[in-house]
Amino acid sequence: MSDSTRLSSPKVEWIGNLTILTFTANATRDVEDVLARELEVLPAATAQQHLLLNFTHVKCLNSTELGTLISFHQRAKRAGGRLT
Repeated sequence: MSDSTRLSSPKVEWIGNLTILTFTANATRDVEDVLARELEVLPAATAQQHLLLNFTHVKCLNSTELGTLISFHQRAKRAGGRLT
């Protein structure tokens, strides 16, 4: 992976039972499923809480990432969590 495509980890904040995940800026989203890689930083128990996904720095999603987001939403819902 070249320096231009390396990504930093997303910013994660915890406020009570709310987890806020801010996705990284300047991600080359047409090359890989960046969304899945960035969601990996969350502990498994996060799916049982309220998770707010901050897409401020995301300009577009590819179809693979959209599928990842839908799957993650379904998994959180099954675990009794909430995705915003």
